[in-house]
Amino acid sequence: MDELVGLWKAKKSFGPDARGTLIIQQTGATYSADMAGRIVPVRMERGELVFDLPGGQGTFRGKFQGKGGILGHWIQPATVVNFGETASRVILKQDGRNRWRGIVEPLLDEFTFYLRAEKGPDGSLNVLLRNVERDVGARLGSQLRLTREGDVVKLIGKRRGQKEDSILLSGPYDPDNQVFTFTFPDRGGSYDFRREGVESNFYRRGKNPGPYSYTPPPTLDDGWPTGSLEDVGIDRAGMEKVMQMVIDTPEDKINTPQIHSLLIARHGKLVLEEYFHGYDRETPHTTR
Repeated sequence: MDELVGLWKAKKSFGPDARGTLIIQQTGATYSADMAGRIVPVRMERGELVFDLPGGQGTFRGKFQGKGGILGHWIQPATVVNFGETASRVILKQDGRNRWRGIVEPLLDEFTFYLRAEKGPDGSLNVLLRNVERDVGARLGSQLRLTREGDVVKLIGKRRGQKEDSILLSGPYDPDNQVFTFTFPDRGGSYDFRREGVESNFYRRGKNPGPYSYTPPPTLDDGWPTGSLEDVGIDRAGMEKVMQMVIDTPEDKINTPQIHSLLIARHGKLVLEEYFHGYDRETPHTTR
């Protein structure tokens, strides 16, 4: 089973397709919205501008703010990943007379699995199964291991509350293309696992990231003044040591903390901004 040793990844994307430029236009006493190739009427509800895209694709709700803008939220329906509605902030700026324009960037509906198989002292393949979005790997069972019988790969482990091992997942293996498939019925169906390299986002910054070197955050048009650690009295050497510890934390346990970003602001200045596991400042992130 040595051919199964290593790091594997499976990922599926489910949209949503409703995203991009949103234009709200006022004509006389009525409003309309232009989004995702549709022009739909906008209604007023308790002082809010509201419209729905057909087919249950989502709803916008917003209010007029100072300087002629509209501040609102795009509410996307429940999905494979998010079982409840999700709201994303939308800012529309005045774009001519009686016209406002902004960008709708809903949270991507993605589901990702990493599976790392390592040979144990007894020759069995011990497995760490990590699910980025919902931690399905930890919920699935404990003491996981991988076996292969011909062209079938099986994930074996103890389900919660059970004392005996059982087959948790089973699926076909294509040795020529090095792909095996597991099915998660309540998470969008079948997932094809393929090999990952040393720069995989399973690791915080690749498998062999090297020494950390501090760089002050860039100044952007986001309302945050920036500066350096020295500007606000934070020891650079000490902070570099902390960051190196974060980056070097072994990814060998299912409950290893998954830090996606670390930002430090002091005295009104953003002085440290670091991201891990492939995240960045442009990625909308669920908060709960």
